[in-house]
Amino acid sequence: MNFGAKPCSRSLSSLSSLFKSRTQNHVHRTTGLILIQTELEVKVRRECKTGKLNLEKALLYFEKLVQARPVPLTGTFNHLLSSVMKLKGFSEVISMYNRMRHLGVDPCPYTSNILINAFRHLEKFEYAFGVLCDALKRGLEPDLATVDSLVCGLFSQGRVVDAVKVFDEMSERGVKSDITLYGTIISKLCGVGETGKALELHRRMVAGGCEGNAVTYGFIISSFVKKKSIDEAVAVFGEMKGNGVSPDVLLYGVMIHGLSNAGRVEEARGYIDEMVAGGISPDLIVYNSLIYGMCKEGMWEDVAEMVNEMVRRGVSPDVCTYNTLISRLCKDKKLSEAMDVFGSMINKGPKPNLQTYNSLLDGLFTGGRLTDAMKMVESMRHEEVELNVVTYNIMISGYCKYGKLEEAIELIREMNCKGLKADSYTCMSLIRFVNQAGDSEVAEEVTDVIRKSDCSPDIRHYTALIDGLIRKEKLDEARRLFDEILDKGLVADAVAYTTMILGCFKYGKMKEAMELIRRMTREGMRLSDALYTSLIRGAGQAGNWDIALEIFDACGHALNIIQFNALIDGLIKSGKWDDAKRLFDGISDKGLVPDTITYNTMINGYCKHGKLEEATELIRRMIHDGLKPDSYTYTSLIHASCRAGDSDAAQDIFNAIRKSGQSPDIFQFNTLISGLIKNGKLDEAKRFFDEIQNMGLVADVVTYNIVINALCKHKMLSEARALFYEVESKGCSPDSVMFNTVVSGFLQLNKVKDAVPLLESMLDRKFTPDSVVKHRLRCVLARADGRKTLQPLLDTYGENILE
Repeated sequence: MNFGAKPCSRSLSSLSSLFKSRTQNHVHRTTGLILIQTELEVKVRRECKTGKLNLEKALLYFEKLVQARPVPLTGTFNHLLSSVMKLKGFSEVISMYNRMRHLGVDPCPYTSNILINAFRHLEKFEYAFGVLCDALKRGLEPDLATVDSLVCGLFSQGRVVDAVKVFDEMSERGVKSDITLYGTIISKLCGVGETGKALELHRRMVAGGCEGNAVTYGFIISSFVKKKSIDEAVAVFGEMKGNGVSPDVLLYGVMIHGLSNAGRVEEARGYIDEMVAGGISPDLIVYNSLIYGMCKEGMWEDVAEMVNEMVRRGVSPDVCTYNTLISRLCKDKKLSEAMDVFGSMINKGPKPNLQTYNSLLDGLFTGGRLTDAMKMVESMRHEEVELNVVTYNIMISGYCKYGKLEEAIELIREMNCKGLKADSYTCMSLIRFVNQAGDSEVAEEVTDVIRKSDCSPDIRHYTALIDGLIRKEKLDEARRLFDEILDKGLVADAVAYTTMILGCFKYGKMKEAMELIRRMTREGMRLSDALYTSLIRGAGQAGNWDIALEIFDACGHALNIIQFNALIDGLIKSGKWDDAKRLFDGISDKGLVPDTITYNTMINGYCKHGKLEEATELIRRMIHDGLKPDSYTYTSLIHASCRAGDSDAAQDIFNAIRKSGQSPDIFQFNTLISGLIKNGKLDEAKRFFDEIQNMGLVADVVTYNIVINALCKHKMLSEARALFYEVESKGCSPDSVMFNTVVSGFLQLNKVKDAVPLLESMLDRKFTPDSVVKHRLRCVLARADGRKTLQPLLDTYGENILE
């Protein structure tokens, strides 16, 4: 069989059928004779074992073997094939194998494994599986070496799923794997994030009699920690100890790192105590992990104690330890302490690295210590510290923050001279400065600097500049910049168009906005549904109904009921009832179905136009369409009935809510009570007010205001005051309206002494008397005895309460 030309036609997914049954065609050639090696074979085997054989000599020996008679033993050929494999002569191995088969040499499992390994190194896995097919047909069973070669080869190509499938099939066939192969598979599964499957395989391995070790457990624990699945890592760590495997300093380090990062510092500290109790000395990595966690949680006293402990144990802090301390101190705005730690590094070592300087520099700029930051920059230059892009970004951002644009631009020029490429962060720092300044000339200068730098500005940078100018009400400059980027060949994306369109709408440039929407549509882009809805509402509120309708049409096939609702609502609010009705009637023509909001909008419109019969009919249609009227539906009807003077109809609707199995809400109570009062039915309103609590509802400040206002107007001040003082005991707080209503009522009846305590309470709560109360207070003062009554109040709160 020529394996150089005939790959196995089976795919990996069909290999299961290949592995399921053992072939019955295996013929053993048992002669009962002792196999004698010729002198040539002995020499070849001896040369192969020396390891000094080169490829040329190996091929020469092979030529002698194929010409020798009798035909040499398979084992001799295997020695030579193995030596050529070690010399990376993978293609030569395949050629040698083909000649062996032509010669009639019967390959053994070891021969097949060599050939499979050769194809693996050549990344020709179809041919490797072809060898396996041939071996199985001849009754040769795969062994651990076969599995190892195929699985590791598939892993090398990133074909983890295929590798695991081969491993499982081989295991079912009875091939016993060792800890090395298990470890490889577990490691690869963890590497692709399949930690759960890795753990499952590990447990199968242990159940099968192959004990795990710190390495195999370590793969799984490290993977869980990397995925921030700390509880799972803790569980596997406990399982490992329960199975008699002792963790080493590396595994403890992984656990402490994970727990510290997760803020579980006390648990991490517990592992250090466990290490020491078990005779394992924590190393620098362990201490650094725990110190990082403590710094992150702001446990600065514990940090100092831990640093002292590590020094006592003979572990010296390194630059990573100091960098952690400085970085976290800066983030906690403890800049003086960070500078002290830095001073300690300068005086005692270790020598600060660039990360140290960057952390301090960022902290100083962020903390407003510009002078110290500039001194630090000079110190870095003096020490000839090689600055990187991160350093320049920190300085550029810092200078921009304090309005030092020239210095920031000079730093970009310096970067270019040093061959450092300004990145997106650099550009965005400058853009943020421009956005704060809101100056179109500055924007132009910054854009020019960015363009000349190695940081090619993309549409995101320009969009950020445009957004900043719009926020500063520089719409014309923003539009010029938008047009400029299009002229320069950059393609505006949906975000850029959206920014510009919203700016135009914000400042009333509706026609410009529509021109941009049309251009956007021509370029195959569209706004989001939510934005279309917002624009329709905005145009409608501004009275630009032609624009609103054009935006509505621009939605095209993507029209949804939300846009219909927005437009219908706007038309109704603007008095364009006939247009709203036409739009409502045309919904079904667009293949859409009105929802509850659509019906409520129309019902509310009918109610406002006094068309209660039409509103009621629409509710019937709504129910017929399978939609349930909600609180808003009924509230609209109650309000409309009351406004039409038909309080009986309003009560009928209210009672109908109860009969439908629903409970009226506080909004419906408020609407009905207000309507009854306006229709002169105060007693009925009071009866419904008393029902609120019986219905399990709580009256809100609106309810109390409606009733108290009515009582005051009817000069029922005793009831009004009693209700006022009940408010807070019912879990509701009186507002400015309520105070002014009651105070005004008492002053109107010249009950000044009753009004004064309420005024004091009102002023203590920082509420302001309204114009009516102020007028009535001035009237009281105008009377002969008025000032005497109000003087204590004026002395306490000042006469400006009357202004």
